[in-house]
Amino acid sequence: MTRTDTTAGEAPRYEVADLLVSRTDKNGTILSVNEAFERISGHHWEDLQKLPHNLIRHPDMPKGVFWMIWDTLQHKKPLGVFLKNRAKSGSFYWVFAFIAPQGDGYVSISMKPTRHAVETISNEYAALLKFETETGSSAAQSAVHLLKGINDLGFSTYDHFVAFLALEQIRARDKDLRRSSPDRFDKLAEITSDWGKVRAQCDRIKEAHNQISNTPTNLRVQAAHLNDKGIPLSVIASNFTTLAREIEDIMTGFLNQASGVEAQLNKSAFGVCLEALMQDVVKMFHSGPTERAGIDWRTESSLVDVERHAANDATYHALTAARHEIDAFSNLLDETARIMSGLSVAKVMCEIENAYVGADSSAGVTGIIGELDQFQSVARDCLFDVRLNLTQISQSIKTVQSNFGTVSKGVVAGRHL
Repeated sequence: MTRTDTTAGEAPRYEVADLLVSRTDKNGTILSVNEAFERISGHHWEDLQKLPHNLIRHPDMPKGVFWMIWDTLQHKKPLGVFLKNRAKSGSFYWVFAFIAPQGDGYVSISMKPTRHAVETISNEYAALLKFETETGSSAAQSAVHLLKGINDLGFSTYDHFVAFLALEQIRARDKDLRRSSPDRFDKLAEITSDWGKVRAQCDRIKEAHNQISNTPTNLRVQAAHLNDKGIPLSVIASNFTTLAREIEDIMTGFLNQASGVEAQLNKSAFGVCLEALMQDVVKMFHSGPTERAGIDWRTESSLVDVERHAANDATYHALTAARHEIDAFSNLLDETARIMSGLSVAKVMCEIENAYVGADSSAGVTGIIGELDQFQSVARDCLFDVRLNLTQISQSIKTVQSNFGTVSKGVVAGRHL
């Protein structure tokens, strides 16, 4: 992917290899920054000490974005976010920032985003800023509106959005730096793609189910038209009402379980990216001077390395949780198959009664049978594909986990994805 070029108003001397690192206390007061942060922001360390990190906030940034950042961090969760920052000169520079809790404060590692990502996000932020201005909405209300915009882009949650873009941005950076991304990146990209197929199949089943939601009522209406001949059909309608409730419950469970799997996969993809970027920072600190302007880079490196190991552990455990969620999902598929068998029986009974009443039957019953046929056909095909993809995803997760180094049994207290 092509990176953003330096243009009028954009901060100069900003390269793909640059990683802007800063550390703050719990209130956002700057405790340390690296050379790239100073160079690109135009602020010298002597001028930054003990100042709020928001001094680089650009007026084009919506307040809802920062509300979301602080809300996430206060829940002890890391996040990724696109930010348009303002340099001391008044010029701007875009970053994709990975921000994580660190001790009693926070650490931020920012990289240069791709041109395509900046174009997409700048449009979203401009629309959000306009919404804030025109409605006078609060920061929290703006954050809700931001999530709606992200949903419109095709992402189910902000975590889904960030996980996808984190993988995209890190892999693009590796390509621009002419280096290979770790195998786990490619495998996680495959997992993400396979999971997208599962979600699409779940959505197809849900949509097909919506088409038969009125079937019990329609059957009762048809039975009433047939008077005494419709009594058996009325009984079928009553039984189908019970079956329809089971189908509704299983559909709800289906989507909830899918959300559970997706949440863990999102944590895993983001965690892998966070760990990789932190590893680059540790290497960068080790290759430079050990102390500058009162900042001990050995200490800074050690602090980042602790968080890197925590991110590595959290990612491994998220992958394990995803496998457990997939196992539960597979069990739900078995229950769904049982209910589909009951639906087949109901449909056959409808066909028998429809044939029995013969000329007295209306086209309505035939239409209902056709709707049930269509639902069964869609559900059968999708469930087969879902099971196949879940098996593939589970196997891919095992492959990714086999490439991890030493992992602690539990995530470091207070640090989780």
